[in-house]
Parts: sequence; structure tokens; C-alpha cells
Amino acid sequence: MPYTAGSWRRESLRERIARGESVNLDGYELAAPLFNSCAIRELLPNPPHAFPGRTLVMQISAPGTERTRADLAELASGYARGTLGNCTEDAFWKEIRPFYGRAENLQRETLAWLESGHD
Repeated sequence: MPYTAGSWRRESLRERIARGESVNLDGYELAAPLFNSCAIRELLPNPPHAFPGRTLVMQISAPGTERTRADLAELASGYARGTLGNCTEDAFWKEIRPFYGRAENLQRETLAWLESGHD
């Protein structure tokens, strides 16, 4: 049975994957090898990250949902030189009708941060 937004709980999916099952998320099969290769147990470990360099945490918001997420603000503040950015893009991470070849706002904001060279 494919899972769609609102029809599943994250923990139940993790439990199924841990049992060796694969889950179908909106038509995409997810099995333990892929899940384990990209799953991060905790984005902000205790103590906070020791990386001393500049770090960008970019919040990508669909139009009309630009409210700053507290979890991302906390993640950015866990780095000595962390910055929280926010850009608005159509929901390219979902299957949307128009072709979305590039996330121009995300690209522009990220490049501007990289080129700024300072906090």
C-alpha cells in the first residue's frame, strides 16, 4: 500500500524498515539500505556541532508558508558560525505539474551566502 501525506506515522514506517520491509512513499520504494545511507538520527546532537566554519541551513518554503521553522533555527544556532536562510520555491520536492528544472531562488540565496565570505 503506498503511503501518502497524512496516511502514515514516521515511527511506524521506521519500524517496518527496521523489520526489513520496504515502504512505498508516493510511488517511491524505500528500503533499509537507502534509508540507512541517508537517515540522520539527530540533526542537532548534544553537545552542539563542533565544526568551526561557516554553515548555512537553508529553509525552503512553499509560497505562503514562509514562517521560520523553530527546529531549523535551532539547528543553525548549534553551529559556531551558523546562518539560517529562507527562500521561497514552488514545491519542487513533490510531484508538481509544471517542470521545475532549477530552484532559482534557492540557487541565488545559496550563492549569495557563499560569495559573502563572512557571517
